[in-house]
Amino acid sequence: MTLTFIDAIPAKQTVSPDEFVNILGGVVNGEGATGADISLWGRADSDWRRLETRRFELGAYEHKHLYFTLKPEALSPRYWGREIEELELSISDCEPVKPGVIVFIE
Repeated sequence: MTLTFIDAIPAKQTVSPDEFVNILGGVVNGEGATGADISLWGRADSDWRRLETRRFELGAYEHKHLYFTLKPEALSPRYWGREIEELELSISDCEPVKPGVIVFIE
């Protein structure tokens, strides 16, 4: 299976730590129909962490929109071990290798 991921797009660029944030992403399946576990990833500094994983069914050559919800816990100092001011988001089936989109935390 060959998946091509399209950037994650947050519902807003600046959030407060107590908010849920909806994330829209996209994927194109370049081969036969299959199921895939696709994750929303977050990175603060150098550590990518899996924030949510869902199974999606993708038809051959299908372009699919993926919807995730970033929970408030994912923005908390307790989760990251420190206060964070920005969080880089990406959608992928494995740890991302290219930059994602930055969400700023107020």
